[in-house]
Amino acid sequence: MFKLVGLQILFALACMIGAWLIGGSRSAVSAGLGSTVCWLPTLACVLYLFNSRRRPSGTSALDIFVGEAIKIALALSLLVIIRAEFPGLSWPALIAGLIVTLQANFLALLVKT
Repeated sequence: MFKLVGLQILFALACMIGAWLIGGSRSAVSAGLGSTVCWLPTLACVLYLFNSRRRPSGTSALDIFVGEAIKIALALSLLVIIRAEFPGLSWPALIAGLIVTLQANFLALLVKT
């Protein structure tokens, strides 16, 4: 589970470097914020599921549902906070950072654990 978060962070860094080369520092920051909207909620979900595994009953389907609900709520909250606190964002770079980081999920399916 933690490999996915690491892979997402790796994709986020690659996207930030690409955005910096194409559009400068403003685009790199925007891509980094967009990437954070993806990997930070995933990390919160993974930590929640990791802690639920340590209980005597193990991880249940409800734990997975709660973890995903936390992930969605945190992602939406981050988008609202970013919109309010960073008015000069490059929205195409932010969306690109979000999409590129989400692509790490597909690559993680191909990697054997």
